[in-house]
Amino acid sequence: MKRVLWLTFLWFAATVALAQSGFDEHSRMIPEVNQNKLVPPHTLFLQVSPYSAMDYRGVIMQGIARFEDEQGTPVEADDVALKSMGSEEDPYYCIVIKESTCRRFVLERQHLVALARFVRTGKLGVYTAPKDAPLKRTQEVQRTAAVSGLEPVRLKGTSVITRFVSVGDYIAKDLNTPFFVDLMAYIDYDESFVDPHRAHEEAEAIRMSLNRSLGYLKEPAGPSADSSWVNSDIHAYFTVSPHPEGEGLRCEGLPARYSWTLPEEREAGYIRAVNFAARPSEETQLHALATFCSAAILRALPESALEIFNE
Repeated sequence: MKRVLWLTFLWFAATVALAQSGFDEHSRMIPEVNQNKLVPPHTLFLQVSPYSAMDYRGVIMQGIARFEDEQGTPVEADDVALKSMGSEEDPYYCIVIKESTCRRFVLERQHLVALARFVRTGKLGVYTAPKDAPLKRTQEVQRTAAVSGLEPVRLKGTSVITRFVSVGDYIAKDLNTPFFVDLMAYIDYDESFVDPHRAHEEAEAIRMSLNRSLGYLKEPAGPSADSSWVNSDIHAYFTVSPHPEGEGLRCEGLPARYSWTLPEEREAGYIRAVNFAARPSEETQLHALATFCSAAILRALPESALEIFNE
């Protein structure tokens, strides 16, 4: 058994003020197994990996949520239900965990539908920036993105063109909407998505553990062939439960930004830094965190539960 930091964000119904959404940090015992993950974390930093950070140098979502009731008792996914509720003017989806009331998702209905379509493809790579790769690898990253179901971002209706140089970036086809292009560009490019001072000791422990798994006991000397970062939930270990003091959800687990460099003549990247996502001080950050957790929720549910999105 090992201690792993669990970071929590709380979300409430969309009609509740952002100021009521909060964070807390605490540690929790988890088994030393690859829980809540589709692929082992360190494999993302191998060139031979099908989801290599050298190709998906943007956003990877692979978390699978676990569920608990208000008392912290584990709840099987078969005892979790999605419902379509609201009025014609304000339709929304919500989630019932065992006997709790239906808790509304932060994401609006049309965005949750798009996210569900992406999750149902079984893909993990969401966003990548081929232009960030060394010139000799740009086309290779583009080809990998296209084969994996990503396509060039559509900038019409987005604000990213004025905030980031995102022309030429790729995004999952099902998420190629103004909302998700803006959101993924924010996650990938904006420094405020992460807080380098948050839970620094735990982040450093993760960094050192990853490097040991990749064969590095110290920082490698010599030139690097490539360097960048990837934003992912590989250490989020999402657990979702009804919030005990409100009508929202509590989602334990946060994504992080993993900065890496690839030494020349090596197949494995070296992790330079791990920075956890920051607390939400505005709506975009809340949407970013809610998207990671919502995808983990949807990925945990049986296919029959996701048929609600066929409406």
